[in-house]
Amino acid sequence: EHDIFVDGITEDIVTDLSRLSNLMVFASDTTFKYKGRQVSPQALRDELNVDFVLQGNARRHGDQIRINIQLVNAEKGVNVWAQRYDRNVGDVFAVQDEITAGLVENLSIRISPEETQHLARRATNNLQAYDHFLEGQRLSRSLTLEAATDALHEYKKAITIDPTYGRAYGAMAYNLARLYLRGLTDNPNETIDRALALAEQGVALDSSIPQTHWSLGYVHLMNKRHDQAEKAASESIRVAPNYADGYGLLALIHNNLGNADKALDYATRGMQLNPYYTWDYLYNLGRAHYALDNYCLLYTSD
Repeated sequence: EHDIFVDGITEDIVTDLSRLSNLMVFASDTTFKYKGRQVSPQALRDELNVDFVLQGNARRHGDQIRINIQLVNAEKGVNVWAQRYDRNVGDVFAVQDEITAGLVENLSIRISPEETQHLARRATNNLQAYDHFLEGQRLSRSLTLEAATDALHEYKKAITIDPTYGRAYGAMAYNLARLYLRGLTDNPNETIDRALALAEQGVALDSSIPQTHWSLGYVHLMNKRHDQAEKAASESIRVAPNYADGYGLLALIHNNLGNADKALDYATRGMQLNPYYTWDYLYNLGRAHYALDNYCLLYTSD
């Protein structure tokens, strides 16, 4: 019943951890492949070559939320840290902060002053705005015009409730740019101009997360402003060195610029951080190899 909410918490924690330069963390796309499956930490170590696994569950009942987590040594299969949180649902953002802080402490991760400052910045403190944003995220995964339109309405509601919600501006900008790309708008120029304004406002409101920079880079790319796109996408991985989608976008940008070597490096890095990558990672990898005259055939069998 509350899958969207729980997925949102998971993605937020992954985003927080992705901003730590002294930690390698896999993308949420890879994380969600294991959702609901009974997979041992040792099996995850073999599949993903990880040292630690953060696992747990969250339940939301009315105004209450319960989150159980365990940080497990993947080689030994033993808990390094475990915690249960029984709180009012409005405290969910504080719980996310506590989980991240607990991981940093128990893994003895050194973090820079800038990383500390970024972690202290919350995307929003308003639960109602957060719920609308998460619904917009769910709808935006559909490729239909109706779903995209509904997603834009949800993001707009989130922004109305919390005008400082930078990530909602970025998400709205991305969806408008995607409509522009697919030719699903009656006024393309007005749509992409609005997307750019929203993306720039998203970064101005919250430059501490990679998603706002990524959205700005994507909109610039749709405008064929490759230099600005490269600058924004590069900022997304500076803010979050483990942000796989930032590397994926940079691969596309550099393929478009004819920089196949750089595109190959970025696509490869993105795939390392997101082993369950989407089709576009392979597209950019293949395109870069083609431009470099690296022709080969890969045969696979069941």
